[in-house]
Amino acid sequence: MLNHLKHFLLVSFSLGITLLSLGGCASNDDSTSNNGGETVLRVLNWEDYIYEADSSSVEDGYPELDVMDQFVEYIYEKTGEKISYVYDTFDTNETMFNELQTGKMTYDIIIPSDYMLQRMIANDMLEPFDEDFIMENVDNYLSPYLREIFNNIKATSGNSGEEVSLIQYSLPYMWGTVGLVYNPEYQSYVDQGLTVDEVIEDFSSWDVMYDERYKGSLFIKDSMRDVYAVSVIHAYKDEIAQLKEQYLPADETTYNAKLSEIFNRCDDETIALVLEDMLALKDNSFGFEVDSGKNDVVTGKVAGNLAWSGDAVYSLDEAENEDLGEDAKTLYYSIPTEGSNIWFDGLAMPKSDSLNKELAQEFINFLYDPVIAEMNMYYVGYTPAVAGDAILEYVYDCYDLRGEIGAEDEEEYVEYDISYFFDGTIENSEDAILHVDEEQWNRQLRAQYPESSDLANLAIMNDFGDQNNAVIDMWEIVRNNSLPTWAIVVLSVELAIGGGAVAFFIVKKVQKNKRRKLHREMRKEA
Repeated sequence: MLNHLKHFLLVSFSLGITLLSLGGCASNDDSTSNNGGETVLRVLNWEDYIYEADSSSVEDGYPELDVMDQFVEYIYEKTGEKISYVYDTFDTNETMFNELQTGKMTYDIIIPSDYMLQRMIANDMLEPFDEDFIMENVDNYLSPYLREIFNNIKATSGNSGEEVSLIQYSLPYMWGTVGLVYNPEYQSYVDQGLTVDEVIEDFSSWDVMYDERYKGSLFIKDSMRDVYAVSVIHAYKDEIAQLKEQYLPADETTYNAKLSEIFNRCDDETIALVLEDMLALKDNSFGFEVDSGKNDVVTGKVAGNLAWSGDAVYSLDEAENEDLGEDAKTLYYSIPTEGSNIWFDGLAMPKSDSLNKELAQEFINFLYDPVIAEMNMYYVGYTPAVAGDAILEYVYDCYDLRGEIGAEDEEEYVEYDISYFFDGTIENSEDAILHVDEEQWNRQLRAQYPESSDLANLAIMNDFGDQNNAVIDMWEIVRNNSLPTWAIVVLSVELAIGGGAVAFFIVKKVQKNKRRKLHREMRKEA
């Protein structure tokens, strides 16, 4: 997810290269790709990233069948054909990419993150959609906001060498932002005399992660791309502030384009600046976390952490669980005003001789049924790219003080505009201007759906391309704890001038990223 990148990289001053890759993909062979002559749909997805029925979900009124089994029934009812499926999971984009490159695995549907989709297109690994295949649900319910973004994300085709749009090869499945989950009443903040309002204000900026008052209270993600996103924004914050003054609020489009350019800088000079910034960030943090941060902020081990929006929803829900008794707490989610990453995981078809293209496209269309998308949203906790009435009704049930569309207000509220997401998929776009408790500007709703005023500050992080190895080298320095200061200084200079005199030899470790299942509805703040 956000991008789901989990690297553990150790630097070694050695004269030889040791390369160890630990893959996390389940695999299939010819025997698992057919079932007594039945047509088989082969899907490779992130773990716990689709609705799976259990007693809790059934009690909440959801079907007893998993989404995959529902698709089997759907195809039988539509065509009379009996199909089966193979459903495997992977842990990182990189292990998925490497395994697919070997050709040992064949799938009809994969769900990589945005930057990996770009890389796979560049390597001619993805099959484009058929222009004449009708995907009615996609046409009717793909959020127009996300459609435009996917259409504007470009990649160079490894087949033709031409620039193509991501939407020709992939459609968004889940999307979200990267921000900060935090407890404004954390004891060390209280001890310093910081008020809740002061902490909330501080957490509206990435500066909080470098602030001595918050030293040692925040986790950062053990994720190269996510930490790079924070540091590149922070390193160029003065330039960004000037752009804000120049273009906002009159010209959000131009401002966002210029912010995106900064966000995607990865030249040698920028990498050197980011290295310096990351080291300062690391020094002020509690440490790196892979998947534990979303629970550690609930238990109070830390005050907050750098988080993907879906994990933020999990943390906020868990923290206010009545079962915690006196340990229950109110957490918040911030999208810092300097800007942040908007990320996607996309549905795509990998090229192979055994690809069942028609069935794959049918499955994508099925996932775009708002009823199916709402099930996935309930179960996974992340936000689907699907709009429409069923999704909006779910949002109302979770957040809107009226409880249902068209009801009258019975108490004070603030407006929260997410009409940008639903425009064109519902009859009245004004229904998507929610009436919510003021706290939801910094709580679950903000994590699920950024408010319209956030959009200009959100940028796509592209694949690093030819600079990927240079960024990895920089990340190794940050992650390694044993390099002396003089070596860091020398290596910073080397990076800045594009040098390569010092050899780095990498041992890659991949730790499986498991999403904990979310089996409760988000609480409406009434």
